[in-house]
Amino acid sequence: MKLLTKSQEIKGFCMQARFVISDGTEENKAIEYVTDFIVFENDGTYKIIDTKGIKTDVFKLKMKLFKEKYPRLYVTVI
Repeated sequence: MKLLTKSQEIKGFCMQARFVISDGTEENKAIEYVTDFIVFENDGTYKIIDTKGIKTDVFKLKMKLFKEKYPRLYVTVI
């Protein structure tokens, strides 16, 4: 990613971006989905990218909650 930024193929990126997928309470803290990367393209668009070797049950549940809370965002799973 650093090389892509340096060569200006992408505008930039951030790692370990956090999205709250279930608000917390006094008894329970918020549940977050942490994606591996957000890539900022030169045209102003962005891609949310997550790398997974195995799609665990926890991942599937968090992805379902993510899609419900952020229906306009799309995650590319590699």
